[in-house]
Amino acid sequence: AQRILAATIVGRIDLDDAQQKACTELAAVAGPLEIGALLDAFGADATPATLDRLADSLATAPGRFSLESASVKTLFGDLPTAQPLIEELEAAETGRGQRLDELAAAIAGHQGDAERGKAAFTKATCAVCHKAKGEGGVIGPELTTIGAIRSERDLLEAIAFPSATYAREYEPFVVTLKDGSVKLGRIGEDAEESLELIDAQGVATRIPAAQIASREMAPVSLMPPGLERMLGDAELADLVAYLRSLK
Repeated sequence: AQRILAATIVGRIDLDDAQQKACTELAAVAGPLEIGALLDAFGADATPATLDRLADSLATAPGRFSLESASVKTLFGDLPTAQPLIEELEAAETGRGQRLDELAAAIAGHQGDAERGKAAFTKATCAVCHKAKGEGGVIGPELTTIGAIRSERDLLEAIAFPSATYAREYEPFVVTLKDGSVKLGRIGEDAEESLELIDAQGVATRIPAAQIASREMAPVSLMPPGLERMLGDAELADLVAYLRSLK
């Protein structure tokens, strides 16, 4: 959540060309949680040279598969260096069923271990947003009994394509205060006089309505697509085994 908040703040700042070029280096190592918000730093004033550098950085960025091809097209237009990335994202988006078949086949060759899956749960950043057995964040739905209601394929789809079964009431919001500060979290109680915002650690903060300048849905979900690419096949099998053990 802190990475997303930092990227969101950077994305809202009016950066000069030198600062935008520095951000291209951040994009090269950005994960799926923050990469979409970081791209907001590159607006219509970004120079072709800067966009070229950004396209090169995104080509191997670990979080690139959480980007939407339409958004990338809007940013880069017909820039030649960005076309391979756009084509890669389009192929990933149109091949959902095939991708799920590939993942199912990949983990079928491994004996998933629920104990090892706990480590994969942390590595894939699941625990940032989801609580399981009393541990983890609370911005996303609790997973303590997920194994009782989801099949293996359901879980693979939720990991690879979370928007397919996204729990709308858990959408993260960016709240900008009149003093210029920015807060990120899930909305709890929404009253006329105040707003309760719950962060990834489960800490609830009540913000007086008079202090709020704006609030909007975060530019990326806290669980963007493509998180399975952070894991090897054996680790993914372990993660699914762990989730299926939660009943």
